[in-house]
Amino acid sequence: MKSPLSAAETVLKSLGVETPDEIDLDTIAWHMGVRGIRYRRLDGCEARIVGRSGRAIISVRAGVRATRQRFSICHELGHWHHHRGQFLCCKSSDIGEGARDVAQAKETVANRFASDLLLPPYLLRPMVSDMKSIEVKAVDQVAAMFKASLTATAIKLVQTVAVPSMLVCHTRLGKKWHFPGPAVPRNWSPKTEIDQASQGFSMLFQDRLNQPVAKRVGAHTWFDRRNAERFDVWEQSFKTVEGEVLTILTFRDQNMFDDETRTPRWS
Repeated sequence: MKSPLSAAETVLKSLGVETPDEIDLDTIAWHMGVRGIRYRRLDGCEARIVGRSGRAIISVRAGVRATRQRFSICHELGHWHHHRGQFLCCKSSDIGEGARDVAQAKETVANRFASDLLLPPYLLRPMVSDMKSIEVKAVDQVAAMFKASLTATAIKLVQTVAVPSMLVCHTRLGKKWHFPGPAVPRNWSPKTEIDQASQGFSMLFQDRLNQPVAKRVGAHTWFDRRNAERFDVWEQSFKTVEGEVLTILTFRDQNMFDDETRTPRWS
């Protein structure tokens, strides 16, 4: 049974978009009633949209990464679709590919729309249907194909690929956010401080290079839970241009979630 299309996917389908290179944001914006996208200096604001009578103008901060600008445009289109008639000025903390716990419900809705517009599930799912694990190399390839940031792409893959996985973001101050995949129970929350046994730690504090392959570590490295030491997880970390370290955690033993007292059976 096919999953129902999201609002953003419906827009793309109405335009006949069937490949990633056909996701033309200028055309999509015009189709939605946006009559201009302006790149300009914005103070205290990442992007904004102003409209009236079904027509709007989007302003985007100039001088930032193209992938960031693309997400900002899609975010504002999300506001235009869901919150038309309201004045909104979006800060960088609001337009965050990795901002999972955004306080404002409107920002969460706009972020979801942006994610589905940039990386539409109906195009992405067939590409990753046979993927057994999420690796940084695959994140790079998909990000380049869809012209999306590594962070937005990694989140989308965690949400889409069948293998139980999680994406965790750390700065030197500790955990910034985490995204569990749909197969991971929501009560599984990583530790706030990154463990020294993780390769992500050396990336943050010793400027080590990105981890080339996934590494098997004890689950207690990441989770402060009873019996976590009985299980393993696979981790692979990489740095973003903002200096944050993202780690993809892969769970290959369903027993971790079903019954923590059982003896692990590795697949």
